[in-house]
Amino acid sequence: MEGLEFNVAHLLQSPIGSNTRRDILVREPFRFEDISVSELRGSVELLRTNFGILGRADVASLIDLQCDRCLEPFRSEIRFAFAEEYLPVIDVSTGRPVQSERTDETFFISPKHVVDLTEAARQHLLLAVPMHRLCREECLGLCPTCGTNRNVESCRCSEETESPFSELAALLERPDHSA
Repeated sequence: MEGLEFNVAHLLQSPIGSNTRRDILVREPFRFEDISVSELRGSVELLRTNFGILGRADVASLIDLQCDRCLEPFRSEIRFAFAEEYLPVIDVSTGRPVQSERTDETFFISPKHVVDLTEAARQHLLLAVPMHRLCREECLGLCPTCGTNRNVESCRCSEETESPFSELAALLERPDHSA
């Protein structure tokens, strides 16, 4: 994804500890699983390590969610940071393949010496999305009886529905009740 890809050929030829900072900017909407992302912006520091490149990113994202209480769509800003190491598959000096242990958790530098932060950003953004998604803290949600969005209009269902504790409340209100 453009905006999350960085050519690091020059950095792979630099001494260990060399670094560069790049801006992250993705303005075109895209999806990560069930999350619609409107914008991704931030910065990444790319640091030469003895094995490859360490990418340390600070990112802010505008995402479109659905409120868990009222089911209305809303936009929220999510901030997250991550650090991942990327290992080369091709030696930049010789052009030969690099032998390295591959696991599902390993991120690699492409054969064209490009670090792609897309997968790491996806993983960390999904972890940063709140489990309980609310359009606002004071959201009143939907009426469980009639389905009215109580943020928009009020309903009389709560007044009409008898509480299972109404009989106990009536006992407390009786004049012969002693404490």
